[in-house]
Amino acid sequence: MKITLDGKRLPDATNEVTIQTARIAKILYLKLFVDDELIESMGADGVIIATPTGSTSYSLSVGGPIMDPTVNAMIIAPLAAFKLSARPWIIPLDRQVGVHLLPKSKETNLVIDGRFLTPITQESSISVTGSEKKARFIRFGESFYQMVRLKLMR
Repeated sequence: MKITLDGKRLPDATNEVTIQTARIAKILYLKLFVDDELIESMGADGVIIATPTGSTSYSLSVGGPIMDPTVNAMIIAPLAAFKLSARPWIIPLDRQVGVHLLPKSKETNLVIDGRFLTPITQESSISVTGSEKKARFIRFGESFYQMVRLKLMR
């Protein structure tokens, strides 16, 4: 996925990008948009935007769906949302997901694949969409479905 912060391109995500509180036990407040249309406003520990590859990782652990890697989509999965209507979404990769922090939010970080971290503020403009750079993976042995089934049985 391609991530931009205030118009500047950040490293692409193979698995996921998270917007999360910088301090444990603190809530952040955010609005989520798809192509500038509001889909959710909530208080939460954060939000995960995951690729199909990342669907079997962090996103899965917070109740997101498992997505076949051939599906050109991304998952938006809230992290411990304080709102019953805040549910995971599957969005086509050609759409633009926007995240806007609300003024009540405290220290917040944007994290890409658990490796790249940068602080963000209420003034930050965050955009996530499919990247023109495509990842290629080589699989040995099990199919995607066999691998997931075995992983879930462990």
